[in-house]
Amino acid sequence: MKHALNIGMWLLVAFSAVSCQKERAASGGEREVFVSLDTRASDENVTSGDNTFQSLVFYFFTDSGENSKAVFRSFQPGRDTYEEVFRLPNEATRVVVIANYEDCDLERTLSLTMNYDELTQLIATKSLDFQPDQLLMLGEAVVPQSGQMNIQLVRMVARVDVHVFGTQELVTGRTVKVRSVSLAGQVLNTTMIPGDAGMPADLVTRNRLKDELDYTVVQRPAEVTSAVVPAARFYSFQYAPAAGSAESAPELTVVLDVDGLEMTRTCRIADASHPDGKLLRNTIYRVLAEVKSSGISVSVDVLDWETEDSDIEWGDISTATFECGPMTPPSAGDGELVVVYDQIPGQARMQSFEFNISAPVGALWNASLTNSTDFAFSSINGGVQNGVVITGGQPAYIRVMATSPYRQITDADGMPTDPSTQLVISLQKAGSSDFEALLINPDLLYGSADPHVYTIVQKEQ
Repeated sequence: MKHALNIGMWLLVAFSAVSCQKERAASGGEREVFVSLDTRASDENVTSGDNTFQSLVFYFFTDSGENSKAVFRSFQPGRDTYEEVFRLPNEATRVVVIANYEDCDLERTLSLTMNYDELTQLIATKSLDFQPDQLLMLGEAVVPQSGQMNIQLVRMVARVDVHVFGTQELVTGRTVKVRSVSLAGQVLNTTMIPGDAGMPADLVTRNRLKDELDYTVVQRPAEVTSAVVPAARFYSFQYAPAAGSAESAPELTVVLDVDGLEMTRTCRIADASHPDGKLLRNTIYRVLAEVKSSGISVSVDVLDWETEDSDIEWGDISTATFECGPMTPPSAGDGELVVVYDQIPGQARMQSFEFNISAPVGALWNASLTNSTDFAFSSINGGVQNGVVITGGQPAYIRVMATSPYRQITDADGMPTDPSTQLVISLQKAGSSDFEALLINPDLLYGSADPHVYTIVQKEQ
């Protein structure tokens, strides 16, 4: 005998899967805090993924600097934002976040139990080349007692974009190419102290060469915009010597080919704002070098990798908006959606329904069935983890199945009836302890009398 299940339902979208998770927490009372991270810069300042991270470690500390919780996260691909609801010990008052720690020789030195002083006294090193999507980042913030907080991550490196132009006298009637650009004094180690801290006591530097560039030199345009490609780009940890002690200041050497003849020109990265040749963390140095027959002149634009607050729209939980995607397979028979139970374990065929949720971002969600004896969720898919709502997700689906072959049951009045349940989706705002039922069925589809539920009935067929 075959039987039918009459269903309607909805879902929402959340985190992409996290591949590696480790955490340690202190005992005692706890509360929940919604945390969002952001590294986004204005579009003109972002290049080659240097606003993304692939690993995170969160350290939550007490007022005295003791470790109250530590959480490691690792994922692919990289991202420029991250959101999570943390259950934190009540004594946690500040947080330090390190991004891309796996690529900067920190993975072997970080532990779950480090206190604030131990963490900030660490020295990160970068013996290999700096990759744009693996730049070390650091953030620190005060943790509220409840609600939500935003942490702005700053890059622990400076970026040096080298543009090479030629005077009209040099380039007219000649073919001028940049063959190589080298940076003397690229810094390979840095402290983990938040803010504009100084350099490690034992500074480690090297000369970095970008060669075989074949970059054609032209006259400098009236405006150098982000669309103008630099001849070379370097990343370096911070170089911030005491005033008047810039004898080792980073220096650029440009090698040109002028109609087959080699020309070498050298200049320091210094300007009126940084007369000692500093390379400060989270800063872009756009070097505009103009070469002439007798030498080179340089100007430096100093830009921030500016961060922005996350766009967190909590909205009204009772009027959160939803878009219902296509249902597969299509509906059939008397406007009812049919599921066949074949009485063979694992062979039940179910309807799938796709949904998007657009608000409120950062809330916790919970899907429930009022009758979990005769019905169950078969599967949930589409990037759902930890029940946290975020933006930018793809449509997801949920499947509901009958747990046994059809049989009549007795209702509250003692009358025989079909098994039924109600599907409810509830959301909890960050900082709130209450879940509220969402308005998921405003058109009262499938015979429902309540816009907050979908009624699911198993019928004999």
